Amino acid sequence: MSNLLRLLFISSPVGRLGSGVGGGVELTLRNIAVEMLGRGHGVTIVAAKGSTTW
Repeated sequence: MSNLLRLLFISSPVGRLGSGVGGGVELTLRNIAVEMLGRGHGVTIVAAKGSTTW
């Protein structure tokens, strides 16, 4: 049995990801998502239109 997760992150509506408006929220979200992907988990991020993709 696999212990891998499918994760859904919903970003703050303060601003689009990568805009710098969130005061670091977007960077924290990115870092967590990258780490979870590196561990083999599935990651989906829901963010404001126009957000930066990685």
